[in-house]
Amino acid sequence: MKIVKLKIENLSAVSGLPINIKDGKLLLVKNVSFLPVQTRTLGEAKFFLKNPNAKTKAKNLYLMYRGVHFKKDALVFKKNNCSYDITAINSGLLDKEYIKTIGHHHPLKPKTNVSFPEIYEVIHGQALFLFQEIFSKSKSKRVFLIKVGQGEKIIVPPGFGHVSINTTNKLLVLANIQATGFKSDYKLFKKHRGAAYYITNNRQLITNNKKIKENIRINQLNPHKSASFLLKKNPNYKNKFSLKIVKPKKIFKTPLYQAFIKNPKKFDFLNNPEKHKSFLALKNLFKF
Repeated sequence: MKIVKLKIENLSAVSGLPINIKDGKLLLVKNVSFLPVQTRTLGEAKFFLKNPNAKTKAKNLYLMYRGVHFKKDALVFKKNNCSYDITAINSGLLDKEYIKTIGHHHPLKPKTNVSFPEIYEVIHGQALFLFQEIFSKSKSKRVFLIKVGQGEKIIVPPGFGHVSINTTNKLLVLANIQATGFKSDYKLFKKHRGAAYYITNNRQLITNNKKIKENIRINQLNPHKSASFLLKKNPNYKNKFSLKIVKPKKIFKTPLYQAFIKNPKKFDFLNNPEKHKSFLALKNLFKF
């Protein structure tokens, strides 16, 4: 009888935590605490999809591990009103649309005109982020598409909602840190059945920012040279969108978890974004 050895990938170097992927599944080991794992099923996500009748073999689209920390670090997160979370997003298609998070935005901080930001890190795979302007009164709202590779970090700036998409054929694992004093808002994306654009499977050549139209083929964002994907504008939105491909500027050379534990004051922008408007300015976060 042939014994099949399961492939184990160790993510401790990139994450700063004892995390493994075994047989395509995320494993948190050794002295790591977290809240009960939350799941996102197709039944819950169908209200955010291009095709609400899409089918998939995946039992869960993604898993959410909230409040992840070494037990010895619990007080650091509590004192600084922050939470370190992990999301594991399966690969695959929902009809022609790639598996994604359903999308949400953060509320305005009380007594300010600034919403709470968030910071992400890719600890396995490659992510495609869609950032969509929410609170602007402009007739044309901005949408950014950003490819983020393993070990890279990206900040969701105030005023933007976001969706994370897995366009690869492997498990996508994201870490994020955010303030704990608010609840995410899913209503806008649910009302419009998703974000401003759907990311769908396609095998054609691409364009660049200067040629972006209603249907956009984008090659430079896809990890597979033999394939590309098509962006389809969501017809449920009445307002116009200005779409740009941007790159994240480098921040925090060490894993996000280690950077926070070493100096949580550097993450004050998560709780007090009104005090860090310059740091959170788009020109300081992205390469256009």
